[in-house]
Amino acid sequence: MTSPQWAKDPHSRAELRYWDGANWTSHVSSGGRQWDELAIAAQFGAPIMVPVNSADSVNGRLRAAGIMAIVQSSFILLIGLWIVSVAQSDIGQVVDSFSGGSLTFIGILFLAVGGGVLAAAIGSVRSRPWGRITLIVFESIFTLIM
Repeated sequence: MTSPQWAKDPHSRAELRYWDGANWTSHVSSGGRQWDELAIAAQFGAPIMVPVNSADSVNGRLRAAGIMAIVQSSFILLIGLWIVSVAQSDIGQVVDSFSGGSLTFIGILFLAVGGGVLAAAIGSVRSRPWGRITLIVFESIFTLIM
């Protein structure tokens, strides 16, 4: 919604709540009668409950998940770099001779998944729809791998 209008109350405390074009207000309507929730609460000394825009709380949770994914993906990238560096060392050469060269592949896999999760997490933190979708996909892949 972008234009100011009366719409179904997302908090279910009245039939309608007024959207001012940016936020839900305390002005509500039920049965054709209108009132201001904050004015009524203040008049009777009741605790004032300011409506919270539900889209803001969802975006906040997605942003927090994105930040956690950035930390997680950075850790995955560091593990991938470490595995690749070990694979290039003398110890890695010995391990590769027994495993058929899979150590380098595992390191590259960690780098690819970590990079993908990092890109998706940044998109999620910046509230991009593609970021949210790819974050879910890469987090699912990471969960399956681990």
